[in-house]
Amino acid sequence: MLNSAYFQSQLYEAIKLVCKTGDWDYGEAWIPVSDILELSPVWYSRPDTEAIEKFRLCSEAFVIPPNQGLPGRVWAKGQPEWIVDVSARSETYFLRNQIAKACGVKAGFGIPIKCDREVIVVLVFFMRTAGDRKEQKVNFITAIAADLEKSLSLTTALT
Repeated sequence: MLNSAYFQSQLYEAIKLVCKTGDWDYGEAWIPVSDILELSPVWYSRPDTEAIEKFRLCSEAFVIPPNQGLPGRVWAKGQPEWIVDVSARSETYFLRNQIAKACGVKAGFGIPIKCDREVIVVLVFFMRTAGDRKEQKVNFITAIAADLEKSLSLTTALT
């Protein structure tokens, strides 16, 4: 199911909607594979974000274990997490902080997508400006994630 064209299309549209509507510069998806997270080929960035695309390219080499980095913590805890400035955090807290510094990545937010209470995808969004947690942004992303979860549950039930 996670590799189906339909699912990847839904994932892309959700990430694009969050980025365009919520003023995020870049969104990515991490997929659990055994005991690690791998970066999905599904992502979106604003057209004027060449440095963010470099961040994406550098991120492709990463595999993330549970409780490591933003995606790993979101995956392990099953809870969203906001980081005011990922480039200001230690490398043990945000594994890609050196890349973030070089590419101008600042605020980050991760949210789990669950199916039958199991995290099947971690969505992560980034901005080029640092910023405190904004409940309006969190609520919007949470609503999009809930819609995606409902769609996945329905798709799973029909297959």
